[in-house]
Amino acid sequence: MSASLGALQFYIMADNLLEYQNLAKSQSVSLQLGFNYIFKNNEN
Repeated sequence: MSASLGALQFYIMADNLLEYQNLAKSQSVSLQLGFNYIFKNNEN
């Protein structure tokens, strides 16, 4: 999932969360999140 707010982009990713019925008993869970700043060159 991602969202763009002007030049700032926020993202979050998760792997196989739907397969786990009980996250407390799971062996591993992958979760990533972060921010990106988008640089634009307005010269034509």
